[in-house]
Amino acid sequence: MDFSKTIRKDSLHHAYVIEGDSSIEQELLSHLASLGFPVAGHSNFFYKQYDSFAIADSRELKEYQNQKGADGDQKIFLLTITSFTHDALQALLKVFEEPTAGTHFFVLIPDSQHLLPTFLSRVILIKNNATLSLDKEAGKFIQAGIPERLNYATTFITKHEDKDRSAVLKEFAIAFVKNVESYLWSKRTEFLEEQKNIFDILDRSRSYLHQQGSSVKIILEHLALVLPVLKK
Repeated sequence: MDFSKTIRKDSLHHAYVIEGDSSIEQELLSHLASLGFPVAGHSNFFYKQYDSFAIADSRELKEYQNQKGADGDQKIFLLTITSFTHDALQALLKVFEEPTAGTHFFVLIPDSQHLLPTFLSRVILIKNNATLSLDKEAGKFIQAGIPERLNYATTFITKHEDKDRSAVLKEFAIAFVKNVESYLWSKRTEFLEEQKNIFDILDRSRSYLHQQGSSVKIILEHLALVLPVLKK
């Protein structure tokens, strides 16, 4: 992912939200280091992964943000967040609304569809092409028959699986399920009455994906079997 045009030293914003997965962390860190910013190993660099970001986590960030950086240097926060509640998102928004000079946040999330407009107005949103491609894949998945969907589930895992970090696959799966939900919502007038529970099914599927030890393959295969087939 090329950050050279979106993250520049001469016009650095207080907060960036980067849509994608944790596999792009190293690319981001390399770019920040090339700009001369503190990264891994520096006391002014804060890094943490969150499966579920909570209000208490926002308090921790605010406390660290208010501390003066070593040698007066800029402080860099790199946060990889898989999910957060509405209240936690509001708490993080308050952190962004009261920026401390020289402090910059970089937040990696699976997708930005669930973020409130008020939150997005406080950050620079950077889209990831890998995630954008999931929009098209969601439509193809819903239009396909069951055999093609089951084959897609297998291909999806092969494409996005990371042997070193199991969370990467789940991040892509969560983004994909949300895109499927958005696509189906745009087609909801075409559903039969008995099909209108699919949004409950998708919501439960996302919840299962957040659980430790859950199987992406089983969840995607279940969706392949129960979701309605909608042709163009």
